[in-house]
Amino acid sequence: MKKLKSFLAVALTLLMLVAMVPTGAFTVSAASYGTNYKVWSQKASSYYVTLNKQKVYMMRKYGCWVVADAKMLCETGVTSANNFDPDILCAYYKKNGHIQKADNSLLKTSKGPSGPVDYAKSLGKNYLKYLGATSSNCQKKVLENVDKGFYSVLCVGGHYVYVHNDLTKKNGTIYVYDSSSAKNTYEPHKSSYTIQKVYTYQCTNKPVNNIGITSVSTSNIKNFSAAFT
Repeated sequence: MKKLKSFLAVALTLLMLVAMVPTGAFTVSAASYGTNYKVWSQKASSYYVTLNKQKVYMMRKYGCWVVADAKMLCETGVTSANNFDPDILCAYYKKNGHIQKADNSLLKTSKGPSGPVDYAKSLGKNYLKYLGATSSNCQKKVLENVDKGFYSVLCVGGHYVYVHNDLTKKNGTIYVYDSSSAKNTYEPHKSSYTIQKVYTYQCTNKPVNNIGITSVSTSNIKNFSAAFT
């Protein structure tokens, strides 16, 4: 009789826990991003929401901005790809109001652009700053950011990418980390996108170049100048 009562008590507890889970709850299972953050793709995501008893993999469709932010967090040393990936960041954003409340939404809220900074602060890292967004003279803004050692996430229509500062310096034109390929196969590449908005970040534990780029050739500096004349 005691065993029966114990069993019934456990069963009742489990039923209560199940009842507390909303029908649109999201789940993060073991993702397949790997530890090379430079080639992370949204299509490697295991994040999904359950809607009408069907798994909907929202990150695979709309997670480009989360992936871009995640790459920046790794590149600035806020976190490491050994214990972090875009699905973890997505769950944080969803919980802390950087993504709209609707279960099937990955759209930014007004807090969206400050997401990387807030995530860094949650880890006790206070050296990442959001400096604002620019929607005019975007190409010039990106190159200025690279020159100063700032970091840029770009809105390019309905898609987001993260600027590869080193390759941009080396080649004198904008290179980006993308995320729209098949699983983790998209190497950083020369951008052919029309930039609509530039989100600028500063990592204050890294040196800022206030006097110009010194590590590129004279011809590349001329290319930079030619882009604005």
